[in-house]
Order: sequence, then C-alpha cells, then structure tokens
Amino acid sequence: MLSRRQFHARTAAVLGLTGGGAWLLGCGVVVLAARRLHAGNHDDGEARPALVLGCPPGPAFLRRLEAAAGLFQAGQARFIVVSGRNEADWGAARLRSLGVPEAALRLEGAARNTWENLHLSRPLLGEGAFHLVTDRWHLPRATVVARSLGLDVRPLGAASPWRARTVLREGLSVVMSVSGGHVTVGGWADLLRRQPA
Repeated sequence: MLSRRQFHARTAAVLGLTGGGAWLLGCGVVVLAARRLHAGNHDDGEARPALVLGCPPGPAFLRRLEAAAGLFQAGQARFIVVSGRNEADWGAARLRSLGVPEAALRLEGAARNTWENLHLSRPLLGEGAFHLVTDRWHLPRATVVARSLGLDVRPLGAASPWRARTVLREGLSVVMSVSGGHVTVGGWADLLRRQPA
C-alpha cells in the first residue's frame, strides 16, 4: 500500500505528465459510466439489502435516503444499511421519518470514505447481492470499488443535478483510484463494457 505522500506524488505526476488529459478522460469515464448505470436501474423482482453511502447531511444525502426508502416501500429492499461516521444516525432518523421502520435499519457509523463504507458495511449486508445507493455521479466510482472488493452490487443512482464541480471531482477520483493502485484501469473499462446489473 502506498503512503499518503507517495499516493499524492504519483497522482500529481500522472496529471502533470498528461497535461490534465488524464483528468479530462476521467471526467468522460464518469459521465459515460453514470449514464450506463442509470440506464440499468430496474426491478428484477428480488428483495435484497440496500446500502446507502454516507455524505455530509444535506440535500444530496437526503436524495440518497429517499431513493433507499423508495426501494423499501416498493418491496425491493429487505432492510437498509446507512453507512458513514457522522451520517448514520442522521440518515436513520430521516429514513424513519420517511416511513422505514426501525427494525429495517442497520447502522455502520465508522466509515470515512467510499472504500470504508463498503468494507465496514459488508458484515451487516450478509451474503449475496445488495442495492448500492448513492448519487448518480458518485455511483461509477462506488460500483468499481465495490466490485474490486468482490461485492455483488445492484447500483442505484439517486436523482442528482448536473454540477460541473461534482463531475470534475469524480473525474479526478478516477485518476487517483488508478494511480493509487486501489482500482485498475481494467476495473473502469469493465464498468463501461459490462451490461448494467
């Protein structure tokens, strides 16, 4: 595993050597993958757990929670795991206000990033596939990370407005995930090739 300093140095080198081209390519990957994953959202008739990835409490997190509550109310989610160090309790309170019973909620309150959300929530989800709920623009990275951990996910992108800043951030995350060795280029290519789940 790279140290934080090595990781940032490698990412800076990739961006510098490509004149930012890698970043722009990453943005393109995010947009294409988000469209592909969004087109794959469907009900296959099987109820499975849902994992809501945390983010700072506010409109974006509320959209994720509303999407998960919709899955539960439609009978597509057996229970909902809310993940995030500062978000799990807030998210559970909002889900209860949206009609999700306490018995259908599980909390993971230690994760600080996408990888930790997935890794630390794994024991709460049990075996098999689960719905992965996050913002439409975060969904490609979250899906690639989940698959790199060997998780079987059914991606669901909550309605998310177009924001250049968000796409730029997620494009940079594509470069950082590859340069840091967390996800391979093949993992991103597979996401673009694979039929939506």
